[in-house]
Amino acid sequence: MHSVPSREEVVAAVAESYPGFAGALSVEAPQLLPLASYVVEGLDTVGIACAERYCGFLAFLVERAAESEAPLDRMRALSGVLGAEEGYRGDTEEYDHPRNSSISQVLGRRRGLPITLSVLYLSVAEHLGWPLVGVDFPGHFLVRYAQGDELLVADPFDGGRLLT
Repeated sequence: MHSVPSREEVVAAVAESYPGFAGALSVEAPQLLPLASYVVEGLDTVGIACAERYCGFLAFLVERAAESEAPLDRMRALSGVLGAEEGYRGDTEEYDHPRNSSISQVLGRRRGLPITLSVLYLSVAEHLGWPLVGVDFPGHFLVRYAQGDELLVADPFDGGRLLT
């Protein structure tokens, strides 16, 4: 049985591994803290370096796919590369399996929970300097492009489907 780490321990671990995701662990979403600890749990320094390098490669693919710097084009490229081309989506067959909470397992299997898939999207966007943020919904987690007047939301669990 895992003990639930303190808020400070989780925020420090997540901020170190996924700086862009740390913003989602605000006072407004404290219920995500125990889950976030499982996302980063088990990654050693080599695992974190490999995950970051792989996210950098995915960012390269996404940047090449973006037709312009317009937010909608960027979101289409992000969803297209991660969802359609690379096949990242939710694990609907074994949703509750612990491997769906491990970012290293999600990177390899291309299946996971809404929050672990969102961590991937946020990390890739961070590599590109794009203003993507996590959006906590009851029982679900989405990502939103936080710039401009358009409301651009994607569902990483549904293969990056744009919801706007």
